[in-house]
Order: sequence, then structure tokens, then C-alpha cells
Amino acid sequence: SRGLGDVYKRQAPDSVVGVGVSGGGIRSATFALGFFQALARAKLLRHVDYLSTVSGGGYFGGFLGRLIGIAAEHLHQRQTSACASSIEGMK
Repeated sequence: SRGLGDVYKRQAPDSVVGVGVSGGGIRSATFALGFFQALARAKLLRHVDYLSTVSGGGYFGGFLGRLIGIAAEHLHQRQTSACASSIEGMK
């Protein structure tokens, strides 16, 4: 007979990484910031697919989410500008 683990193994990729950040107020948020800075320095942050936070960890989760949103906005603006420049160059 098959269990739930068998179903999960068929559906989930082998390389999915999730990080959980616990509560604990500003201490938890500060710890998470340091941990994620270390991941970024080691070029491992790009391998994190999911982030789950509670309580104080949510301070950091909110910060990271906004930081990613700002980076995506800047990337979109650069791509839009490059596309517009290319179109202008064709005229």
C-alpha cells in the first residue's frame, strides 16, 4: 500500500528548500537577518523557495518580502526602458 509520503515524492521536486523563522520579538528578527545575510554572502539565498514566519520572525519576513518586491519593480523598470530604447532605435 502507498502512503502520503509516496504521493509527496511523486509531486515535489527534490530541490525544494523552505526556511522557518520562529517568533521571539526583535531578537528573532535580528537572528533571521543575520542568518539570511550569511546565506546571501555564501550565494545560497537564491536556493530558498519558501519562507514561513510567525510572530517576531514576521518582522523579518515582511522586510524580505518588501525588499524582493522593490528589486522586482526595479528589474521591470529596466526591462521596460531597454525595450522602449530598442523600439526607438528601430524608427
